[in-house]
Amino acid sequence: MSDLTVLLTGQDLADYLKERFPPQEVEKAVTKLIKNIGAGIMTKSIKPIQGESRLSKHVRCWINNQVQDDNYDAASVIREVTEHGCQSGIVGDLIYYSDTVKFYKKHRGDISALLAEMLDSCGCGVSGLFGDKWDEFDPLADDTQNQNLLAWFGFEETARQIADQIGVEV
Repeated sequence: MSDLTVLLTGQDLADYLKERFPPQEVEKAVTKLIKNIGAGIMTKSIKPIQGESRLSKHVRCWINNQVQDDNYDAASVIREVTEHGCQSGIVGDLIYYSDTVKFYKKHRGDISALLAEMLDSCGCGVSGLFGDKWDEFDPLADDTQNQNLLAWFGFEETARQIADQIGVEV
């Protein structure tokens, strides 16, 4: 895919949007466009980040696949994950316990590091972070429920970190 830059005047952009969107959607489209341009992320994919973890690479590649498959920009995909979370089903590979447990076990080290960082910064315990969803009788996350929560946490927090690294406001 080659990079292509097109210069448009304000009138060109207005005409383009009016042709492609109903009147009530033009303002929404302009707002989204301005927000993405301001964030510098009207991009179709995210390049590898130096020193990224396996978890970060996994999330970045998932974002890039969503961008490619669904014709969204990276910022929109990241915002979808951070606003609605994995529990919404947005990440199709993290819906079923069998998948979330496998994901957690594969990325346990990176997720544990993220969790330790988050607990340190918020000054709360795991129960304070996850509320009543955390099974306090399974503090080491040996069982499915807590592994599922940690898998979702790891994916979502990594998406937030990627957003910060590439300048996307979430």
